[in-house]
Amino acid sequence: MRILIATSGRESAEPALEQGAYVAKKLKVKPTLLLVEERGQTDAAAALEAALARLAEFGVEAQPKLRRGRPADEIVAEVKEGEFDLLVIGEGRHPNLIERVFGHTAQKVLARMPCSVLMANAVRESFGRVLVCDSLASEGGLVRGFLEGFLGLLSEKRDVTILHVMSQMGAGPSVEGWELRANADELIQRKTIEGELITEDLERAEKSGKLKPIAKVRHGLVVDEIIEEMSEGAYDLLVLGAHRGEGWERFLLEDLAGEIVANSEVPVLVLPRKLADLSG
Repeated sequence: MRILIATSGRESAEPALEQGAYVAKKLKVKPTLLLVEERGQTDAAAALEAALARLAEFGVEAQPKLRRGRPADEIVAEVKEGEFDLLVIGEGRHPNLIERVFGHTAQKVLARMPCSVLMANAVRESFGRVLVCDSLASEGGLVRGFLEGFLGLLSEKRDVTILHVMSQMGAGPSVEGWELRANADELIQRKTIEGELITEDLERAEKSGKLKPIAKVRHGLVVDEIIEEMSEGAYDLLVLGAHRGEGWERFLLEDLAGEIVANSEVPVLVLPRKLADLSG
């Protein structure tokens, strides 16, 4: 696992440093700390040294990297050149580094990023309760992706809620009306297509040995239902991903990730399609 922590060098970048430090320690890796020197900036080297010292206070040694140019371009270039698996970025919710550097929403960074992105909207030293917002259309790919890439974030058996949102707008012609009101247990007991996919998700999570999975189905608009679940569930980590067969373009066209991230009060882990589409 190769981790890149991106910082602006400002005091408001503390969440990315702190969350990045906790993740690096949990995964037992030496991260790279990147600061992009923008035009007219004169204190970039000093800011990078200060950020390194801050990570050291958390007991984390990092490899420093200074690049010059537009932050969006340079962060993406560094991720690709260094073949990183995870980018940690964020300045808390107000202001949001994603918005300040990459634009009004998370579209640009997510669309261009070949690795997973952990957005430090807030900081959690450990992830006790995890919400995985899978799609029934992705056939469990997001759960597989999380297990494959990030199970090491959980040091002991943890609760994970696997949430599926069934929207009438996206329902196929074969979906009966009662299914758009059913809970997870009803879908499983009646062995619907959705119920079979939920069962596979639960079995896959249980086999990991580190997760205590709970299946949950909500009905309504995807963004609204995910935000509502987050507000009710006291989660420590939110996991999002792309939909199989649609990819990032469709996912981001609707800007689901951007809206959800903007409303999240916990760290958000966004998996790229290459993880969300894992099979087997």
